[in-house]
Amino acid sequence: MKHKSSEPHLLIASAFQKKQKKHPTYSLRALARDLKMSPSFLSGLMKGSKSIPLSRVRLLAEKLGMDETAEGILRRAIILKQLPEEQAREIQKQSGKSGLEFLSGFQEQDLTNVHLFRHWYHIAILDLSTCTDFRSDVAWIAKRLGLKIAEVTQALSFLTSAGYLIEEKGRLVKAESLLRTPTLKSHEAIRNFHKQLMIKAIDEMVARTSAEDFSQRWISGIMMAVEPSKVAEVKQRLNIALHEIAAFASEGPCTEVYQLGVQFFPLTKR
Repeated sequence: MKHKSSEPHLLIASAFQKKQKKHPTYSLRALARDLKMSPSFLSGLMKGSKSIPLSRVRLLAEKLGMDETAEGILRRAIILKQLPEEQAREIQKQSGKSGLEFLSGFQEQDLTNVHLFRHWYHIAILDLSTCTDFRSDVAWIAKRLGLKIAEVTQALSFLTSAGYLIEEKGRLVKAESLLRTPTLKSHEAIRNFHKQLMIKAIDEMVARTSAEDFSQRWISGIMMAVEPSKVAEVKQRLNIALHEIAAFASEGPCTEVYQLGVQFFPLTKR
């Protein structure tokens, strides 16, 4: 049985609701106008009685402010919906938990609280809290992440007051197991967040050089000539691949927190 929340019409309706939160006057009639389709067809699309051609998904995603990840999830849902249920189920079974399937379980949040990304360890503490051996102890957290006591104390104060961490039976737990922040343009807070983690990667590579350190990490890259029209699809494929790895690596009892980062950018200048 297909997961209800992955039905195309529910994904579209959810994206429309998010659009309306930011732009309360934006109506279904306005969306129909922007998509150049009749209001009645759009109504059927929202109810699940009509289906949208894959060729129109890009425009729909653009008008609803969906990022590349959300668009990819919608495309996959539409393709599976068009297949006989038995065939769709078999495809999902053979492919295992795909990156897009994993992504569809994420709770989206906007950038209203940019303080979450001010320090790399805010996210690291949230992920550490999902580990089986986690302790709600400042000194233990500081030791595990190589932080100062003051840094952890301030981070926990923010994460609990903002609702990212909650207390259950005397133990701090992550309020939402999976969170993602979709972005449609470059943001300073997100750039600085990634910069911090790139610096962490350099420190890891330079300062930790033993055979054991090397065996516990993988730092690699590939340089290539690129056909510019393929860049958008490359970005989407990389995003899906990252989440496929995350889905695989996080199965079972977790005890460590890792950072998996990818940089794909032009070396040539125009």
